Amino acid sequence: MWRFPPEIRVRTDTEERQLVKTVLNAALRAADPFVLTSRFLSVKDREVYAAGINLGKPTVIAVGKAAAGMAYAAFAAGLDEGVVVQPRGYPRPNLPFRIVEAGHPRPDQGSLKAAEIVLEEISAADSVLLAISGGSSALMELPEDGLTLEDMAWVYDALTSLSTPIDQLNEVRKHLSSLKGGKLAARMKGKAVALVLSDVPGDDLASVGSAPTIPSKTDLNWVADFISRKGLLREAPRALLDFLRKGKESEKGYVPTFLVGGNSDAVRGAERAAEELGFPVIKTALSGEASEAARQLAARRFGGFLVAGGETTVTLSDKKVKLGKGGRNQEFALSASAYLSEGDALASLATDGIDGPTDAAGAMVDARTFEPSAREYLERHDSYTYLEKKRDLMITGPTGTNVSDVVVAFKKKSRRAPQRTGTDGRLNPAPPSTGITQRICYAITNSFKINSFI
Repeated sequence: MWRFPPEIRVRTDTEERQLVKTVLNAALRAADPFVLTSRFLSVKDREVYAAGINLGKPTVIAVGKAAAGMAYAAFAAGLDEGVVVQPRGYPRPNLPFRIVEAGHPRPDQGSLKAAEIVLEEISAADSVLLAISGGSSALMELPEDGLTLEDMAWVYDALTSLSTPIDQLNEVRKHLSSLKGGKLAARMKGKAVALVLSDVPGDDLASVGSAPTIPSKTDLNWVADFISRKGLLREAPRALLDFLRKGKESEKGYVPTFLVGGNSDAVRGAERAAEELGFPVIKTALSGEASEAARQLAARRFGGFLVAGGETTVTLSDKKVKLGKGGRNQEFALSASAYLSEGDALASLATDGIDGPTDAAGAMVDARTFEPSAREYLERHDSYTYLEKKRDLMITGPTGTNVSDVVVAFKKKSRRAPQRTGTDGRLNPAPPSTGITQRICYAITNSFKINSFI
């Protein structure tokens, strides 16, 4: 049974907070992997078409944080053979496919096992439907000859500690893995199609899951130069340095690869919900250092909603202080709260439900959140501890999707009367109630839908 979206558990003791939660729920609904994947699948004469390509009755290989939802879409199209690889601890889908759990964000023995099973499946398949989503880089791993999981973990830890953008991190991973950067595609014998749900800024198909079906355009010399520019050569494991010097990688190939959805779908869903509530809405991109991006966004003058999509980074302080607990969305929200006024509310959400090494998906804040002591918590990147005390954390558990982050901000400054489009195409006025509470009830009654598959 596929049910989506999960409940967002957060304090909503003001009308502004309820408004933000309503719009945020709409953002999640619009990122439903079952719905987005289903749009690319069709059945004719009992044969399955993916993005218009006839695959017959392919073996399903679904890998990533959205693997279950994408696999449910394949099952709904009549497919019942294959494997689902998902993070350890995720709810187990009720599907006929083989379910494999593996480590994330660092690969583990389960990641090696997942790679072995996937290779077994594709070697015996006449055709393959690949469903790739964020998290695949760690969940399915087979290091190149001479490298180990420990080497791969070092690369992840070293580069993430330097706030390396995900596209650059994945570009390095492609060359160290025998499955990434088109190398999984090279092992396929029959016809195949890859459907991708993007968790990276710009929806670059050559970056999601380290692109197992698209050849890398860089080489090992690029990797060596990149690690050198990051100042990591002296710290790098000996096996990694030896591998870079030898300069030999596995064969690369290509499989037709299609984007089924990404962050822009979530942003559009939030925008539609904000408009249905009757408020103006501004859209913007989300990037840069979390604290600075939060300051710039929260300090903007606008009335109604602002919706931002993308991903920020957190550069850990080089001061000799004990680091706390948090994630980029929690740090963003707490930083933003310093610039909010009465009647404002803001939420920053990791759409996969996991913000940093915490059990929170992000946080919802308002002008009451920030107190002078918050600066000390921000200095040691301990936003989780502070926000937990304030009861401002958002909890969802693993959501089953993964399209990066969404920020929704509301300011009371101005608002307009909601409009509805009638069957004749003209704009019809909304119900006469224009108070915020009435708008919430109207939106929930007319717009809130939970997609489910049984």
